[in-house]
Amino acid sequence: MIGSIVEYIAENHSIDRDKVSYSVYSGSGTYRYLTIRIYCDGEPMVVCRVPRWSTSAIETQYETLQTVNNIVEGSGPLETSIEKPLALKTIDGVPVIFKEFVSGTVAKGIVRKNVSEAVGFLRKAVNWLIDFLLGTQPYWVYEAEVKRERLNELGVPPETDRTETFINSHLLFLAPCHGDFVPSNILISDTDDINGVIDWELFSVRGVPMFDFMHLVVATGTHQFGATSEMIQKTFFEHNRFSATVRACATDYCSALGFAVKDFRRTLPIYSDIRLSRGHNLDNLDFLRKLREQLVNFNSDIVPLCD
Repeated sequence: MIGSIVEYIAENHSIDRDKVSYSVYSGSGTYRYLTIRIYCDGEPMVVCRVPRWSTSAIETQYETLQTVNNIVEGSGPLETSIEKPLALKTIDGVPVIFKEFVSGTVAKGIVRKNVSEAVGFLRKAVNWLIDFLLGTQPYWVYEAEVKRERLNELGVPPETDRTETFINSHLLFLAPCHGDFVPSNILISDTDDINGVIDWELFSVRGVPMFDFMHLVVATGTHQFGATSEMIQKTFFEHNRFSATVRACATDYCSALGFAVKDFRRTLPIYSDIRLSRGHNLDNLDFLRKLREQLVNFNSDIVPLCD
């Protein structure tokens, strides 16, 4: 299969097969895609995404990438940081997505180094997230019944304080969301700026914006402290450099998007609700339940999420 893809690329670009090389990454998500990065004389050419079993998921992912790019078209730097679909071809009877090669280093390895790297990355990633939301403002939805219906679709328990706050707040809204905005899907440049955001298969035009923010914070905190109760305490409740950065980022996030801090804080458990509705292994389930419990009981008098 990979050999056929390489042959196709060499023929399509009229280059010698010997000049084409590749690297392969096997994803660990729901569909376990194969991601194949193609090079010519060592220089990046294109990225291919191949299904391990669900071909329909690949076709859906191609359409999703097209949707994302249509939404951000004309937004300048934001547009250039999002991977672009180039073609959907059938090779050896299997659909293959060809995507633009986005350069950069996967942030996952950077944030594991030390807290200085983690907090610097977190600030820049949150700024990118703010720019993304502001750049997609025409798609924001405030209508209460639409929000209620969407939360129900996402598996969020109805008639709780958090759901009613989100639904009834005239400041909180649905908006385009990446769905898996974590360090492993964010590429950084040599100057540690956000160079690209990849893997949009969980993208939603009508998502809960806070989910992307919390997913980023939780994933970055997990790289620092592990998926444990210690991570929850050090990220949200203790006074330390990392939690101070989380609070500063939350303040900037709420200010930029016009969220009322009190309402934003009260809706945080929705993050765990959405993740729990997707299904996870037992370790993740235990962690997410603990996180939801802590966020439900969140006391801003102990450590305010937003300054």
